[in-house]
Amino acid sequence: FPASHIPFQAGRRGSPGREGLTWPGYPELAELVDVLAGHRAVLDGEIVVVEGGPGAERTSFPLLQQRMNLASPAQIARIAERIPVRYFAFDLLEIDGISLLNKPLADRRQLLAALAQSFLREVVTPSG
Repeated sequence: FPASHIPFQAGRRGSPGREGLTWPGYPELAELVDVLAGHRAVLDGEIVVVEGGPGAERTSFPLLQQRMNLASPAQIARIAERIPVRYFAFDLLEIDGISLLNKPLADRRQLLAALAQSFLREVVTPSG
C-alpha cells in the first residue's frame, strides 16, 4: 500500500526496527530524513512514481506496483534505477511530539511548506 502517516526523524536512517525513517524498498527516499533538520514529524503523504515529461507528468500506480514488496537489495537497486519513486507529503500531523490535528488544515500546510523548503519539489501542498 502506498505510504500514509509515515513517521520521520531527521538524521537517522537504518534497518527496520530502529528509530527513524526506514523504507528498505525505497532507498532513494532516505534523503528526506535529512530535510527535517532534527525535527520529529508525522507526515501524511504517498509514495508515488511519476511518469511523463515536463508539463505532462502524472503518477502511475502500475509502475509503483513494480516497486512494491521487493526484498532483494540488488533487485531493489536495479528497479529503483529504472523506476524511481518520490514522496508527496500532503499534511503535517505532528511535529516534535506536538499534535497539530486540532489546527486548521491551511495552517498545517503552511507549516509543512516551511519545514520542506529544501525539498519543495517533493512536497505537494494542494490549495483549498
